[in-house]
Amino acid sequence: MLADLAPAVETIQTIQKPCIGYKIMAAGRIDAQMAFEYAYDHIKPGDVVNVGMHRGDNDDMVKENAAMVQQILAE
Repeated sequence: MLADLAPAVETIQTIQKPCIGYKIMAAGRIDAQMAFEYAYDHIKPGDVVNVGMHRGDNDDMVKENAAMVQQILAE
């Protein structure tokens, strides 16, 4: 899982066209804050991330993740 990060980042950075980063949280095995920070630190301008969320018993998860991404991008 973590061993795949470096090759994935290298590939994304060599592709000239915009890329979509997905599965950045490895089905919940990587902390959301860490996953978003790492992804946004390593993708190119114009790239995006696509994440799936299983809310479970947290009805505010989407709002919380959106706020987290806004904070990360504001830094």
